[in-house]
Amino acid sequence: MVHWAAAVLLLTSWFEEGLALAKRGETQAAIGRFQVAVKLEPGRPAAWFNLGAMLHRAGDMDGAVAALEKAVRLDSRDPEPLNALGLIHEQQGDDKEAVRCFKDALRLKPGYLEARHNLGVALVSSRKLEEAIAELRIVIAAQPDWAEPHLTLARAYHRMNRAREAIGEYRTALRLNPSLASAAFHLAQLLDQQQHHAEALKQYLDAAAMERDNVGYRYALARALQRAGQTDQARRHFEATAKLRAQQRAGELADTANRAGVAAAENGDPDAAIVHFRRAAEYPPKAAEALYNLGGVYLRQHALDQAVQSFRRAVELKPDFLAARAELASVLVAKENWSEAAEQYREVLKLRPGDLELRYRLADVLAQSGDHAGVVRELQLASEIDPNNAAVQYNLGVALLNTSDTEGAAQRFERALALDPDNAEARAALDSIRRR
Repeated sequence: MVHWAAAVLLLTSWFEEGLALAKRGETQAAIGRFQVAVKLEPGRPAAWFNLGAMLHRAGDMDGAVAALEKAVRLDSRDPEPLNALGLIHEQQGDDKEAVRCFKDALRLKPGYLEARHNLGVALVSSRKLEEAIAELRIVIAAQPDWAEPHLTLARAYHRMNRAREAIGEYRTALRLNPSLASAAFHLAQLLDQQQHHAEALKQYLDAAAMERDNVGYRYALARALQRAGQTDQARRHFEATAKLRAQQRAGELADTANRAGVAAAENGDPDAAIVHFRRAAEYPPKAAEALYNLGGVYLRQHALDQAVQSFRRAVELKPDFLAARAELASVLVAKENWSEAAEQYREVLKLRPGDLELRYRLADVLAQSGDHAGVVRELQLASEIDPNNAAVQYNLGVALLNTSDTEGAAQRFERALALDPDNAEARAALDSIRRR
C-alpha cells in the first residue's frame, strides 16, 4: 500500500525529474514525468502548468491548452498559465483570444513585462497598432535593454509606414541583440526603399547568414547582389535559393504521397497505399512518417517481416517516434521475439513512464520470457503511479506468487479487495493462500 506521505515523495520525484529534463531540453521525457505527476496529485497547478509548457514545446497544441486551462482552474491567481495560453492562441492565429489571455494575466500582475510584450505582439498582429505602441513603450521604459520589444515596436511603426521610427527601432533591436535575423531583414527592406542600397545589402547578408535555410532571406540577398553588380555572388545565392525551394517542394511531394497512401489504405487498396508510402519515404523530411504508415499496411496484411523492417527504419530515423516504436514492439511480440520487444517497450516507457497499458504489455512480455522478477518490478512501478487501481494490485499479487512471495501477494490481494470488494479473482487467490 502506498501511503499519503509516500505518494507525496513520489510526486516530488516525478515532478522534479520533469523539471530537470525540461531544463536539459529533453521534452518528450519531461512530458512523461509531468503526466505521472498530475496523475499522482491532480490538484497541483504547477505540474499541470509544466505539462502544458512541454506539450506546447512538442507541438501538441490541444494537449497544451487542456493542461494550461486546468492549471488556471486550479489557481486563478497565477498569471503564467494565462500568458502561456495566450502564446498558443497567438500561434494558432486567434489574436482576439490571445489578447484576452494576456490582458487577464496583466490584471493579475501589472508588472509582468513578458505578458505585456506578448500583448503588444498580439495587438500588432491584429493591427491595433496605436494600442500596441502604447503597451510596448511601457515595456521599453521598464526594461530598455530588452531587444525583442524594440523589434515589435519597429514592426508596428513599419506597418504604419513610419519608416524613420521603424528604422531607428530595428537598429536598436540589432544593437541589443545582433542575432535577430528578422530585424536585419526588415531593416534591409526599409533601407532599400530609402535608397540606402549599400547598407541594405549588408543587412541582407547578415539576415541570410543567420538563417541560412530561409528562402525569402536568401532570394532577397540574391536580388540585392544582382542590383549591386555582384553577379557571381548573386548567381551562387540564386542557386542556393533554388535548392532550398526544391527541398520545400520535396516536402510537399512527400505530404501529397502520404495523403494518397492514407486514402488508398482507407479505400481498401493496400497495393496502391504501399506504392504511395514508399514514394513518400524517399523524401527525408517525411520519411519516418511514411515508413510508419507503410508498416501499418504491412501489419494489416499480416506481412510481419516487412512491418518490422518499416517500423524499425522509422525508429532509426526518428528515435523519439513513440507510436512507431510501440508498433514495432507489438509486431515483435507477434513474432515471439521477447527480448527485442521488451527493449522497445522500455524505450517508450523512458519517455512515457505513466502509460499503464504499455507497462502491462512489457510485464506480459517479461512473463512470456520467464522473467518473473522483471514482471514484479514493472507492476510495482505501475502501483506507484496508480496506487488505487485494483487491477494493478491484483496482477502484482499474481506476479509475487510466481516469485514465491506469498506474504507480499496476500497484501496485494487484500489491497485489491479493499479497492474493489467484488473482485472475485482477488478473493479466490487470497482464500487459496490462507488455506495453505
